[in-house]
This record gives sequence, C-alpha cells and structure tokens, in this order.
Amino acid sequence: MKSLGAPATGGVRFAPSPTGRFHIGNLRTAWISYKLSRQLQLPWIVRFEDIDRPRVLAGAQEQQLADMRALGLVPDQVLVQSDFEERHWQLLIRAIEDGVIYPCDCSRKEVQQALSGLASAPHAELAAYSGHCRPLSRRELKSVDSIAWRFRMPLESGIQDFIVARTSPQLSENGASDRASFTPSYHWACAIDDFDGRYDWIVRSSDLAHALPL
Repeated sequence: MKSLGAPATGGVRFAPSPTGRFHIGNLRTAWISYKLSRQLQLPWIVRFEDIDRPRVLAGAQEQQLADMRALGLVPDQVLVQSDFEERHWQLLIRAIEDGVIYPCDCSRKEVQQALSGLASAPHAELAAYSGHCRPLSRRELKSVDSIAWRFRMPLESGIQDFIVARTSPQLSENGASDRASFTPSYHWACAIDDFDGRYDWIVRSSDLAHALPL
C-alpha cells in the first residue's frame, strides 16, 4: 500500500515555496543545502511547499528548478507538499479525537485585541493567543464561517496555543464530515512531513527561526 506521507528518504531537505522567482537569499539557502548534501554524501531533497494555494503562482515551481539547475543544483528527489495533504488531514482528526487540539472561533481582530491586554503577563513575549476558547465545548462556540484548530501547549493559560489548521464549523460538530474545507497551517504540515521524511539535516533561512518551537 502506498504511504500517504512523505517518503522516509533521509538526507538534506530544502523546501522552497513556489510563489515566484527565487531571490539571492533563496539561491544561497539552496546552494548551502546542496553543498552540505554532497559533502555528507546524502540525498538532496527539494520539497515544494505549495499548501498556501492563494500565493502559489503557475509555473513558479518549474522556474525555481530551472534557476537551481543553472547553478548546477539538481535535486536527487523532488516532492510536492500538497501530495501529502491526506496525511495532514488524518493526523488532524486523530489530534481532535485525542484532545491535543481544540476549536477556536476568535477572529484575528479579537485575538489581537485580547493579546494587547497581555503585554505585562508572564510569557507575553511568546504569546500567540489569549486562551479564550481553550475551556469551551464545541457547542459553546459562536456561529462563524471557519474554525481555527489550536494546539494545546503546556501552559494552561493557552497563551502559546497556536493554529495548526482551519476548517468549516461543520467539522467541529460532526468529526470528519467536511474534508474539503481543510487547510493545514505551515507549521502543522512541515512538522508532519519533516518527521515522515526522517531527514538528517533541514536547511532554511534564519528568518524562519521563530517557527522552530512550533
């Protein structure tokens, strides 16, 4: 049976987003990851992170591959993240059943307003959320167009609970009934794919350092 997740290739992983032409920073990161893979005699895996579909540009993936080839950077394997969305979905349902994540109906404006009042609170510098929906049952949520699913971090306040996916509100009532509405977050999809890939090294720009704890 074919695996739903990323293949366990190991190696050095570079994961660009096909949202436009590479700039010099993208090419620098690609070059470093490629050279590392050659030095360590490991496969160089390029995984295109295309789950943010509104930002994906037609032809960008092909152009990025061409830009890398022009510098002699040829992947040993090319993966496309959206191919593994069923795996992201199945683990979301499992996480809901296990109580690891919970539904949140707060709008972005409501989240920002609540966070503005936490400036002097402990761990405020790591705040992602006010914790408002953490203790609520699904039936206590207000009527909204979409639900954000948040990961239960160790702090009971919920201040660090971040979003792992969005779905329609029907999912929060009826379990796995509305697959088409599922949109995984960058953090959720990458964590799953990186785990499944069993990579020896992950090379990315320092501007993504803030995402590492998530």
